[in-house]
Amino acid sequence: MSLDVYHSEKGWIKVDISYIHRVKERYEGIISMLQSIHRKAPKRISRLLEKYRTRMRNRIEDYLNKLAVQLTREFPNTVFVLEDLDKLNMFRGNSKEFNRKLSRAVWGKIVQKLSYRVPVEFVNPRGTSGRCPRCGSKLESQDGRLLHCPKCGFIADRQFVGAFNIWMRGVGVPLSGGKANDILPNEPREANEPQVRREG
Repeated sequence: MSLDVYHSEKGWIKVDISYIHRVKERYEGIISMLQSIHRKAPKRISRLLEKYRTRMRNRIEDYLNKLAVQLTREFPNTVFVLEDLDKLNMFRGNSKEFNRKLSRAVWGKIVQKLSYRVPVEFVNPRGTSGRCPRCGSKLESQDGRLLHCPKCGFIADRQFVGAFNIWMRGVGVPLSGGKANDILPNEPREANEPQVRREG
């Protein structure tokens, strides 16, 4: 799972946030096991359940705080332009319901924490994941990850298209093409992950 960002000077940046998924998966496995034996020692198991639920929340909260700080340091004096709906074009992951729910929760927290620190603006994401940033035509899926424009031949990762078009809309450029030829990168730059505590 990753957060995709586009910046006018730094280009496309992919922030790996799979740590959150690993933490969630790890602790939910422990919690599920404890729930299955709850009847054997209700009081003791209840204490353990609360312990691991609290630990999971704290790990995720700590990571998200550090992520928000890192983003504001990476992009100083920046207005963050974000989607105003639950449609998560900025995230990459599989289509399982677990990941969709996790992404929504994570996205809400990231938005909240960024809003505490920097100016945030929201734009309508309609069309941002399916319009060619070069000519404005409707894109077609090529292999799931890549999108192809049948009109001008433009090909790009679908996550980049979403992030770039959100940025274009945020700076007031309509998604009609003709403005992006000189600033379209081919590959994302990997951002450093926030430093987090070891899992335990």
